[in-house]
Amino acid sequence: MNNKFLIDLVEHHNEWVKIVRGFGEYFYTEDIVQEMYLKLSKHEDTEKFYRNGKLYKGFILITLRNMFIDYQKTKLRLVKVSITEAIQLKDDSETNEKTRAKSKIEDLITETVKSWHWYDQMLFNLYRDSGLSYRQISAVTGISFKSIYSTITNCKKSLKHEVKEHYEDYINEDYELIK
Repeated sequence: MNNKFLIDLVEHHNEWVKIVRGFGEYFYTEDIVQEMYLKLSKHEDTEKFYRNGKLYKGFILITLRNMFIDYQKTKLRLVKVSITEAIQLKDDSETNEKTRAKSKIEDLITETVKSWHWYDQMLFNLYRDSGLSYRQISAVTGISFKSIYSTITNCKKSLKHEVKEHYEDYINEDYELIK
């Protein structure tokens, strides 16, 4: 990075601030100018910013304009909510209802796993709780990879079949439909 380029940029700082204020932004003017400095400092070839040995202000003006437009777009996407509105929007009953629904689904999963054959339970719980891969489980237990793969795959299919509808209700926030 060419330090001369940064020094040339900073020499015109007040001018850049006036330009951004001319766009209609008064509160975040300094921030936009500082972001422009950061953006331009990343360029390796700073010779393109000079014309006849002087800093080419047209390029800087376009950069500031584009950064201002990006800031305006970001500002439009953000929704401002007052603190009193946020407190009113927060509904503890929904949070409790969501927690109860999640607990019901977890209980259903536990009951489903308990209804399986002991071998299926053992492998599935080992896989779920230990975080080991199929190959690692095979190495630790001495059970063939193919047996572990088919057992856990069948267990997952069974579990998806049992819990699918309730999980969709949970995702869709239809907590009252979860039994």
